[in-house]
Amino acid sequence: MNKLKTTLRLIIYGDDNRQYPETYFQEQSYQCARLLPLVSLVFSFIWLGYIPLDTELYPSIKEIFYLRIGLSIVSSIVFGLYWIPFFRNKAIYLMSMLGIYALISTAIITGLTKGDPSYLGGYCMVLVVSMFVPMRIYMYYIAMLSSVICFFITLSLLDVNITADISKYSLNDLISAIVLAIIFAFLVDRDRYSYYKKSKERELQRKQIQQQAITITESNKILQSSEEELKQNLEELQSMQEALQKQKTEVEDAYKELQSTQKQLIQSEKMASLGQLIANIAHEINTPLGAIRSSADSIESILLETLPNLPNFLKTLDDQTLIIFNQFVETSSKKVDLLSTREQRTAKYELIDELEEIGFTNVDEYADLIADMNMQNELELIKALLKTQNTEEVFETAFQLSTIVRSNKTIKEATNRAAKTVFALKNFSRQDYSEAKTEVNINQSLETTLTLYHNQIKQGIDVKQNLEQIPIFLGHPDELMQVWTNLIHNAIQAMKGKGTLIVSTKNTKDKNTVIVSIQDTGGGIPKDVQDKIFDAFFTTKPIGEGSGLGLDITKKIVEKHDGKIWFETEEGKGTTFFVELSID
Repeated sequence: MNKLKTTLRLIIYGDDNRQYPETYFQEQSYQCARLLPLVSLVFSFIWLGYIPLDTELYPSIKEIFYLRIGLSIVSSIVFGLYWIPFFRNKAIYLMSMLGIYALISTAIITGLTKGDPSYLGGYCMVLVVSMFVPMRIYMYYIAMLSSVICFFITLSLLDVNITADISKYSLNDLISAIVLAIIFAFLVDRDRYSYYKKSKERELQRKQIQQQAITITESNKILQSSEEELKQNLEELQSMQEALQKQKTEVEDAYKELQSTQKQLIQSEKMASLGQLIANIAHEINTPLGAIRSSADSIESILLETLPNLPNFLKTLDDQTLIIFNQFVETSSKKVDLLSTREQRTAKYELIDELEEIGFTNVDEYADLIADMNMQNELELIKALLKTQNTEEVFETAFQLSTIVRSNKTIKEATNRAAKTVFALKNFSRQDYSEAKTEVNINQSLETTLTLYHNQIKQGIDVKQNLEQIPIFLGHPDELMQVWTNLIHNAIQAMKGKGTLIVSTKNTKDKNTVIVSIQDTGGGIPKDVQDKIFDAFFTTKPIGEGSGLGLDITKKIVEKHDGKIWFETEEGKGTTFFVELSID
């Protein structure tokens, strides 16, 4: 029974899973468009079979023949118009026109036969069948009323006595058919409308389910992306640890090479400066190593404690909380710039006021975490997160995931700093005993030397670099680096660790030379020793602090490069050493 009912509904209403139109009128138009080809085709032939019977029973009434032929013509016209796109969209009007003609013509034919019971039965059947046509209910009522009026007008024109007994029976049958048609037409229309509304609701539910499925799919993609990103971060961490181990090996190798160089140095001044450099380099390596170790431990702790529980934790979140959580993690991951202590303190106090205004507890703890993540400007997102279920666990997990990104940046910066120091150390420690000249990059050589003295300089010396673009030329890079080392080392000692160090290069194109100047703001060189500072073993430093060979070595190296060295000094204001080298 249910299967039969489903089949009938499919025939009458169409596929239940189709997309239903926005209005009931459009739904009726759709139903008419479905049924119109069949109905018009049937109506084109169904009355033609009655013409022989009409001719036999009422040969003198030619109007019956014309009305039946008229229905076939109208049906054929409607059938033809249906295949034109413009009229297909007006199918409800074509169906109404066909129904009105069928009802009125049937009523007139029945009236012409003076209410012949056979014809009257056909008229009643047409009244009942027409109520199933999916046209507007008021159009059906108008068509039915018009046909009844035409029926009685036809009877009156033929002077039929409707009070006769036989006519009374026929009239009662007609009235019964009309009443039933009115009632059932209303019920069928209501059923059709109710079915349309329920179908629209089911369609809306399907769309909602599809949208929810899309949302779940997108959430799963975000979750998968987060897991892949965590795995990628872990791989990057492992790669950085390997790079760190490699750099450590390079540092050890550089130290070994530096120690070997120390044995080859004859001059005590170079030994002293080398010892000072080793102390500086050790500090410059240990500082980023400590930062890397701390960040690596933090990431490892988070990955071991948070990552295994992350999938189960995310499954406990509803869709809205998951969206907010993913948005918070994504936003905080982009806030990789770290705030200073003062900036964090200011941000914390402002956050405490904001959190207290919305009535949230534990404001100190959450304000600290938000300031650490540099998320103080994302108040709307923070408020949304703090209003979710399991706020503390959600917030703590988001903080842990964003910490991975911040620690990752710290490792990158510390690695770059260590790599820069290692590069400078390798350049300084390289010794070339051959007489063959190689390419010299003056600016890079000066920057490398400043890097080696970074630990001493940062304590109280302001370094200014005015480096012009200098072409590459041939020379002995390791020996020239010893020149910059001696001059910068002397400048630092002359300023006693406090002052301004200005390192400049100038390309004198007219002479095809480069001039390097190293200026300090120390006490200057006394006049009585200015003529002796380039002499071997001359020093103004206390015993044990200098051998007096530094500037002598410097002068010999400069002269070896066909250059010259001189200085300008003023007691109480400082000294500037100039080195001019040929770049021909």
